[in-house]
Amino acid sequence: MSFARRFAALLLGCCLLPLAVSAQSDDDVAKLARTLLTQAQSGHFDRAQFSDKLDAQMDEDAVAGLVAQLRPLGTPVSFDLESKTGIDSSTVYEFHVTFKSAVIEETLTLGSDGKIATLSFNPPQ
Repeated sequence: MSFARRFAALLLGCCLLPLAVSAQSDDDVAKLARTLLTQAQSGHFDRAQFSDKLDAQMDEDAVAGLVAQLRPLGTPVSFDLESKTGIDSSTVYEFHVTFKSAVIEETLTLGSDGKIATLSFNPPQ
């Protein structure tokens, strides 16, 4: 393969990876984030959506901690996308979630394979 063809393949691969990550619309990811919050409040996740690493991190103690933290908050009053950042071949989404008695930030990272690579729920910064 000529240098020009290898360079073109590299350039296309470099540019196509972020597009593959962002194939889901922001509305689709917001629905996913809402679903993940509901699952965290119940303690029952659809683990098929998780990367292997996240699945291993979400052990029984971690899930119990999420339930204890999130279940008492109830149903969100508002759920807003705060930011979306591409990092390598992943996309990080941050949501501002308002409840009657609290506000949290939900952050999730989608890998290029569409799997959830990270998930966190924290007080806003």
